Amino acid sequence: MEVKAAIAKQEKEEVVIYAHQLDEEVETLQKSIKELLTPQLLSVKKKREQYKVQQKAVVRIYRENRKLIIDTLDGYFESHQALRDMKRILSADFIQISQSELINRRHVQRVKITKTGLVELRLVGERTSYSSRRYLKILKEAL
Repeated sequence: MEVKAAIAKQEKEEVVIYAHQLDEEVETLQKSIKELLTPQLLSVKKKREQYKVQQKAVVRIYRENRKLIIDTLDGYFESHQALRDMKRILSADFIQISQSELINRRHVQRVKITKTGLVELRLVGERTSYSSRRYLKILKEAL
């Protein structure tokens, strides 16, 4: 395999893989490149102090009272970003389970469907989240 770099006068940077066919090796390469380009640290704040948090330490991200709350293994933080912007910069481990919440699938311990049709997600640290039926298909594919 040959590796080349070229400079283009485009606003948006991109990585293009040319291959004879889309096989498992190419898909693995795509995932690896995407992970390298995804920022691993999130800029968050707690009581007016700025912190950097590893994505893998984030259990869930949700909106509450017009604030974006970052629930981590080490506690709760806030972010100034919108949920949709946060979703764009997060790795593929994060799944949207409702209009106002993302979870890290690596921290899901148990999934249960309730009598009302909601999906109950048990996360690490005795945390519980609920997914609406609207996001059930996405959730099934991701888990």
